[in-house]
Amino acid sequence: LFCFFINMLAAEEFSLEAYSSTKRDRIKVADNFVYENIETKGQWKDSKGQYGLVFCHGNIVSENGTKKLQSFCEYKDRDKKPYESLIRTYKEHHLSSEPLELPGETDLTYDVNFTFVEKYFESKGYKVELMLQTNFLDKYGFENIYKKLKENYQKFSDIEKLKIKSQLVGLEAIHNERGLGGFYTLVAEKI
Repeated sequence: LFCFFINMLAAEEFSLEAYSSTKRDRIKVADNFVYENIETKGQWKDSKGQYGLVFCHGNIVSENGTKKLQSFCEYKDRDKKPYESLIRTYKEHHLSSEPLELPGETDLTYDVNFTFVEKYFESKGYKVELMLQTNFLDKYGFENIYKKLKENYQKFSDIEKLKIKSQLVGLEAIHNERGLGGFYTLVAEKI
């Protein structure tokens, strides 16, 4: 009888980005004793495409030059678990506050249940195709539009050239798979 035990170790690159704000309430009890309550709210995303919210509560006790921190955090994965809300806001390309906190200062995003929408259209006699926006644009003539604008860019000068450059940059943004081109598009055609 022979037994073999094989251990395999696999490593992969992983990164985590977090953005947060902290509210601190401080009480000076004595010259050598300060007590602080801390509350942190933020968001995170990782290199595997997961993202979510983080909430932390805790305290800092400063006594005789020594600081002790005690904090408890709750992480809410908004990719693997149902959202608290299907609406979320973005500011400067990062997950922001709750939708009603900063009206007019953030972009609103709404999650669409594509599985439901796809089944709905199919039940009504539609052929449905779900694809990335970049693939949708390629399928429906993006390259020709982009090429024509680039040709016109070479022909013009000054303000017209600047207008065309702005259009080219906009097209590049909606076509980039790591940006807006990575969003999904649903095409429904009546059969």
